Amino acid sequence: MSAGVFGEAWVVLALSIACNLDNLSVGVAYGLARIPIRTVANLAIALVAVVLTAGAARAGWLVSVYVPFWLANDLGAAMIAAVGVWVLAGPGTVPGSIVGRRGADRAVGWRETAVLSVSLSLNNLAAAAGAGMTGHAAAPIAIGLAVGAFSFLAIAAGQRVARAGTALWSPLVCQRLGGAALVALGIVSAIG
Repeated sequence: MSAGVFGEAWVVLALSIACNLDNLSVGVAYGLARIPIRTVANLAIALVAVVLTAGAARAGWLVSVYVPFWLANDLGAAMIAAVGVWVLAGPGTVPGSIVGRRGADRAVGWRETAVLSVSLSLNNLAAAAGAGMTGHAAAPIAIGLAVGAFSFLAIAAGQRVARAGTALWSPLVCQRLGGAALVALGIVSAIG
C-alpha cells in the first residue's frame, strides 16, 4: 500500500469519525429519552449523509481543479478547521424535538427523520468540501459511503449505549470531541 493510499484512507477515516460524533450524541440523547431511532430511519439518515457528503466532496474537488493547489488546499483546510471551531464555540445543543418526549411508543417518525438527516449532514458539507479542496476527495463516493456508514454506526451505538445505561459521555462532550477532531484534521491538512 503506497503512502498516498494510506494517507487518503486516514483522511477518509478521520473525516468520517469527526463528522459523526454529533450523530453519536444524537443517538445517546434519544436513547436516554427512550425514543428509539428505528433501523429504517437510521438508514435514511445515513443515505442522506452519503449523498450530501459525496456531493460536497466532489464540489470541493472541482474547485481545486480551477484554482491553484496551494489556495485550494489552504481554503479547504480552513473550512474543515472552521467547522470544528464553530462546533466548539457553539452553545452545544440536544435536538429540540426530544424535549418533553419519553417512551418507546414515540419512535422517530419520517418528518423527524428528515429534519435529523439534514441537520446531521450540515457540518459534513463544509468538512467534505474542504477535504475535496485539499485534494483528498478524488473519490468523493468513498468519502460519502464512509461518512454514511459511520453515521449509521454512530446513531446505533449511541442508542445502544444509552439503553444499556452506560452513557459515559454526555451528548455535549461528543459534540465537543467532534469539533476538536475537525480542527485537528484542518491543521493536519494545512501542513501536510
